[in-house]
Amino acid sequence: VEGHRADVNEALEIIRRKYPPSMFPSVTLVQTNVLSSTGVPMPESLQLHLPEGASCDVILSSLVSAGHFFLQQPTHP
Repeated sequence: VEGHRADVNEALEIIRRKYPPSMFPSVTLVQTNVLSSTGVPMPESLQLHLPEGASCDVILSSLVSAGHFFLQQPTHP
C-alpha cells in the first residue's frame, strides 16, 4: 500500500477490519519496504561533480525509469 500517510492508514484500518488478528494471526501489517537511509557506496573516481549554478550540455543516452537514467557529457574530457 502506498500513498499519502492518511490514505495508507485508512487502507490499513480497512484491511485490519477485514482480516482481524483473532481470525488471521499470521497477517501482519508491518511495513516491509523500509528504505535504507544510506545510499550505494560509489568510488569517487566514478562520480562526476557538476558545477553548481552552471549549465552543462548532456545527452540522455538511456532512460530506465524516472530515477534511473544514463547521461553522457559530450564536452567532458
